[in-house]
Amino acid sequence: TVPATDITVNTGVIWINGTYNGTGSSVQVISCNDTHFDLQTSEPFFVTGTYSFVNKTPISTGIFYVQVILTDGAGLVGSAVRRVVVDQSPPIVTVTTPYSDDTINVGTIIIRGDYDGTGSDIVQITCNDSRFTLQNVAPFSAIGTYVFINNTDIYDGNYGVSITVRDVAGFESVIVRHLTVRQNGVIGSGNWEINGINQYIDAVSVAGVELWLNTTAPVRVYITCTTTNLGGISPSGYGLYGSFWSISVNDTDAVTGIRIYIRYTNESLANAGIEEDSLRIRYWDDATGIWIEIPSTLDIDNNVITGYMDHLTGFAILGTLVAAGVPISFYLQFLLFSQLTTSQINPTFYLVLGFLAIAIVIVSIIVVRGIQGRKLKEAFEIETPLSLVRPDAPGKPKCLYCGSDIPIDAKFCSYCGETKTKCAVCNRFLFFGDELAECPYCGALSHREHLLQWISLKGVCPKCKEKLSASHVKLKDFFESR
Repeated sequence: TVPATDITVNTGVIWINGTYNGTGSSVQVISCNDTHFDLQTSEPFFVTGTYSFVNKTPISTGIFYVQVILTDGAGLVGSAVRRVVVDQSPPIVTVTTPYSDDTINVGTIIIRGDYDGTGSDIVQITCNDSRFTLQNVAPFSAIGTYVFINNTDIYDGNYGVSITVRDVAGFESVIVRHLTVRQNGVIGSGNWEINGINQYIDAVSVAGVELWLNTTAPVRVYITCTTTNLGGISPSGYGLYGSFWSISVNDTDAVTGIRIYIRYTNESLANAGIEEDSLRIRYWDDATGIWIEIPSTLDIDNNVITGYMDHLTGFAILGTLVAAGVPISFYLQFLLFSQLTTSQINPTFYLVLGFLAIAIVIVSIIVVRGIQGRKLKEAFEIETPLSLVRPDAPGKPKCLYCGSDIPIDAKFCSYCGETKTKCAVCNRFLFFGDELAECPYCGALSHREHLLQWISLKGVCPKCKEKLSASHVKLKDFFESR
């Protein structure tokens, strides 16, 4: 009865259980043809009953035919056999297409390979990327070929696609291919429904931007991030930071203004060879065929550039390329040597020293502000979060909007459907019971104490950068207002 059929196992302990019937005579002897197994049932035996065998020593990889033999009082013999495959080796899986890590520029991506269960049948073949569908139909054999094909378009980017093969013994093997897709220029895109007037859109994970739209009616917003130059020509005299973006809506008359927030990193700026102070957001003007600068605000402390637009178009972050030439250290050494080797006064030398002194003062101010910003950030990171729950349900976070229980890791409330909101300062989730404050300009929510601390140091909203004072801050209580 155990195992009910021939089996493949990877465990060191194997049980052989069954029943017997002497058909009128008592069973005298129960034995096994394999000396690995010991009988666990004690004598005397009866006309009917059960028996159990278990291996007393480990059984190595191989195929075994285990036979249980019974002899009754009349000397008649009966037996039963089970085929036991002991597999202690994982399956072998390969990828033949693509043969190695590859760059792909076609719409249909095929991942093909071979598998070998090393003596065991394969029971499962999976891919870590849900955009690929297995073309094979189970059951699988011990040796065979698999094929995956993408079931949807895959945007440009770098992807690690892993294939996992699992055998009947429970062993798994994984193989990975790193694919670079370069086919349509699109890095990410999405659309958002704005049902109210004036709304913030977080499209960082999809397209790398944040938006604040001023609208007069509900609209649907479409955002695309692409490597394709929207203007069709290179931005002359400028370096491109990142990619190109395009924004469109289904009702252009309903949009009266757009505020764009894009975060950048110093490392990426260095790789692009762009001067940070020169960063500006520009849009492509089809009428003139040039990139036109829009009003932009650069927050060097937080590495954020903000742009203000009154129409929808394609845009990009452009900046002045760092000029190549003689290092300034070499130039200063030359001036110093010239001054020391002559008795005449060199005005250029002292002019450069003056500019250098001014530069040192400016850099010192920037460093001090940066240190203050980091201290503030560290304070927020180590600070114990404000009260997250109502007194009647200690330990359980509540939805900010409806007050219902909500798991810490949930992205939205299952009761009211609202998406969880993060504090604009500390970036932690906001819950019912928190003391909240709201920016009167952009509506960004924060923990009240966090926003007050931020304003005392920065004097602006952490989201829209409008000037703020403590008297401007509005207390906010979602649960009471609903």
